Order: sequence, then structure tokens, then C-alpha cells
Amino acid sequence: MEQDDVNTYFQELEQTFGGPLHYRTFTSFFFVSEGAVVKTSGILCIINRVLYFEDFEKTRNGLMQLFGGKSESYTKFQTKQDIDSFESHMMVPASMAAAYLEGKIHPSQLHPSAGMQKLLSKNRLILRFSSGRDWVLEPLDPKQFIKTLEELR
Repeated sequence: MEQDDVNTYFQELEQTFGGPLHYRTFTSFFFVSEGAVVKTSGILCIINRVLYFEDFEKTRNGLMQLFGGKSESYTKFQTKQDIDSFESHMMVPASMAAAYLEGKIHPSQLHPSAGMQKLLSKNRLILRFSSGRDWVLEPLDPKQFIKTLEELR
């Protein structure tokens, strides 16, 4: 995207959600589709009092184009939550986040990554909402994202 396109995109989001853009970052977003945990990547924003995620279609890499590999069909994924429904957050091991998404463990069984596990393993950020539609993310800078979210709460 050209810089003008990026600026226009965020201006349109501000108009859509009726307020200023407070934060934006790239993130991976995890959810369950057809019984499997799916990962998609895109833009995570805090606009006005709304958390908003939108993915973008991935382009085929050069090798795939060269050898005629099939590209997967793309279905746009967007979701949003009101900041006022945000309850808590927790950084957990990736395997625990996947089990949580799949319904294999109850929210009360979640525990934060700690010690060497925190440093050496993949971790995911779980955002709990009163709506019951919790999010599992892997933002580029989870500490800054949480700091901004807490400040706007």
C-alpha cells in the first residue's frame, strides 16, 4: 500500500467508528473455524472506544506463481469489540490458547506464562470480554498494546 492509501484507510476507519485512532499495530489473530484453530494476520486498531481487527488477502509468493501453485480462496475476516466490554488479559502459552479456543479447557484453567516458558515458548495474548467473545492475539508489541488499552479503559 502506498502511504496515501494507508492514510485514507485509517481516515475512513475514524469516520466509520466516529472518533480518533488511538493505536494501531500488526497482529496475528486466532479463532476457530470448522472445528480447527485458524491464524490470520492483519491490522489491530483502537479507534474511538472500539477494538477493531481486519485481515488482508495474502499475495502469492514468487515461487508459487512461477510453478502455478493454487492460491487458497480468500474470505475477509473482520471483527470488533467495544472497549467497555473488555474485562481482562492474560499472556498464555500458545498450546494453552489453542486448547482454550477449542473448548478443551475452561477459562478458570488458564494461567499466565511464567519463568523460562515465558521466554522460550510461543505465547498468545487472550483478551476476555463481557460479551463472551474472547480474542486470542499475537501483537507485535503486546506490552504497548495492553498499556494503551488499559489507559483507554
